[in-house]
Amino acid sequence: MIRKKYKTLSTSKGPQFRKKGGVFFAFLSVGLIILSIGMISSGIYFIPSLGILFSLALILYTLDIHGIEIDPTGYRIRDYQIYLGFRTGRWEHITDYGHVYLTRGRLTISTTEYVEHESDTYYYFFVKLVDEFNHKEIMLAEYRDYKKAKDLARKVASSLRIELEIRVREVERL
Repeated sequence: MIRKKYKTLSTSKGPQFRKKGGVFFAFLSVGLIILSIGMISSGIYFIPSLGILFSLALILYTLDIHGIEIDPTGYRIRDYQIYLGFRTGRWEHITDYGHVYLTRGRLTISTTEYVEHESDTYYYFFVKLVDEFNHKEIMLAEYRDYKKAKDLARKVASSLRIELEIRVREVERL
């Protein structure tokens, strides 16, 4: 029997700035590039070229792009990091994970007394891979849009051939 081979699924969390001083170094590199361009326009070339090289090194250091990648054929998952275009990260087996959950979270933020309402509420939808027997879960993605979360949950459940449980009532989907 020939099994249909699925390609690897991945979701990106984008730049995380998790490294120590990451945000500071990101602003410093942008400042160095602006300063270097100004110096090049005034006819000075050597020092700005060093500044641009240094800022590129800082950008590579601070650009900390993370995501989740799932290999449906090998039943593996990894939290990857992109460095120079290559994904790195340790693969872990997910054979015990038998469910994909779509759940909803809520964040309520108090507003000032000058506004008509006392708080603002934001809803988020989480896609999780769940091992009910061992009480473990892996957060695959977080979306503000219900449709995007549902599409990803269906894609993951379909490719891994596991059960999808949508744990969001119709009223909560708005």
